[in-house]
Amino acid sequence: MLINLASLEGKTVLAFSAHCDDVAIGCAGLLRRIMRDTKAKACLRAVTFCGGDDSTRGAEERHAMTALGCQEQTILSFPDTQLPENSLLIKKEMLDIRDRIGEREIGLILCPRLEDRHQDHRAVAENIWRVFRLALIVEYEIAKYEADLGSPNVYVRLGGEDAAWKVELLLSAYPSRKRHHWWSAETFYALMRLRGVECNSPFAEGMYCRKLAV
Repeated sequence: MLINLASLEGKTVLAFSAHCDDVAIGCAGLLRRIMRDTKAKACLRAVTFCGGDDSTRGAEERHAMTALGCQEQTILSFPDTQLPENSLLIKKEMLDIRDRIGEREIGLILCPRLEDRHQDHRAVAENIWRVFRLALIVEYEIAKYEADLGSPNVYVRLGGEDAAWKVELLLSAYPSRKRHHWWSAETFYALMRLRGVECNSPFAEGMYCRKLAV
């Protein structure tokens, strides 16, 4: 890892997403490890830009983020698939969050990849880089139809129990997603197994870090 997770004790960890389920898919394993390594003394905050107007999706996201140990959840009601058109409003929301917390209190920011081919994911990532200049930014990946998986340079090693916990969280917390044929234990295990092969671990989450200041 690029960072000592225990060093996040007393710091705020901000997990940004475009849609309900993005964070759980991309970095649930990392968030669980953070809470374990900091003895639950990191302050996890999740911000989701779409889904606040959908009672089902919103309830699912709140359930999942609570299971991950998030102390504060914000689910906004931006229209799905239209985040690029609302870029200035997204930036304003992020500025408000940054100024309310205090950027020096933020130990880690998690967000989608800049190269993500889903326009909503990309809009969130682009504004993260516009707004936050002091915190470490790590981008998570989401498998999808657009086939945009890359070559991670950060790996979050997960044991079998961590991987099983993540899969169970995804399947139990988001029942509405089961209508998709790809929403399955096999899909989630497969990506974690592949990333595990790449970092000599049973399972792993692949992530991306563009800048690291020491």
